[in-house]
Amino acid sequence: MELLVDSKQMPFEKVYATLVKDILSSQDEIVKRNDYYFLIAEYAESEHRSIMSSDSLKMAQEMFNIKKSQYNEILSLKRNNAVIKMSKESAKQVNIHEQNFTNQLENAEKFKLLALDCYLKSIVYSDVHLNAVFKLVDLWFTHYASSSVNSIVMKYVNLLPCYKFIALNYQCFARLDPSEKENEFQAVLSTLCKRMTIEHPFHCILVLMLLQKAKKENAFNEFFTPVQQLYSEFYKLSDAYTEVAFLPVKMQDGRPVDPKPSFKPKV
Repeated sequence: MELLVDSKQMPFEKVYATLVKDILSSQDEIVKRNDYYFLIAEYAESEHRSIMSSDSLKMAQEMFNIKKSQYNEILSLKRNNAVIKMSKESAKQVNIHEQNFTNQLENAEKFKLLALDCYLKSIVYSDVHLNAVFKLVDLWFTHYASSSVNSIVMKYVNLLPCYKFIALNYQCFARLDPSEKENEFQAVLSTLCKRMTIEHPFHCILVLMLLQKAKKENAFNEFFTPVQQLYSEFYKLSDAYTEVAFLPVKMQDGRPVDPKPSFKPKV
């Protein structure tokens, strides 16, 4: 399905309205109802990336910086009627170029948030577009410091089907930092990872064990609490495998094999 809209010619609100209208009027069953979210998300993400990498945005920023620099130079001059008039005209130019630059940034931000919202809805309501999870996580992790981004993900975090994130459990758990209790991103990610641990412990416990040992801290204990018994059994199994790895073995000719590494790691 081709989306005949051009964000460079219309404001975000009109693009959004046209996009939704086009999709809903389509006779293609795949893009009706829940599944149209994915198409909107892909389109919105591409528009966001297009704006952020466009020459137009770079030029708008450069012009704003130039006009602001010129304005500051005028302000440094000795005050007289001519300078006052110049400063007023220069201030107008600064405002015009600042508004142009700001409008493009706001447009890009709206497309980004729309993409996130629609990827999340696609994941929650549909199983057709399985790559929505990968696109969501990529966009979310790229903008993890954004409060508005984390707020949108938090709205859906308890509705998301956790099994769809299992393929990315290493990427998710590796970004956990339990010491950052007040961090918005960590709060959302922690909620998702705790749900994954409870609902799919066999996929997640080993990852958590590796993280806990790598970081040499007990900060991840809160993740193990809901599955404490299973965690204890996994830990015993892990220790048993470590012991087996260092059992003495012999080659066929009877010579002993020197284990590598030659020292037993601390566990």
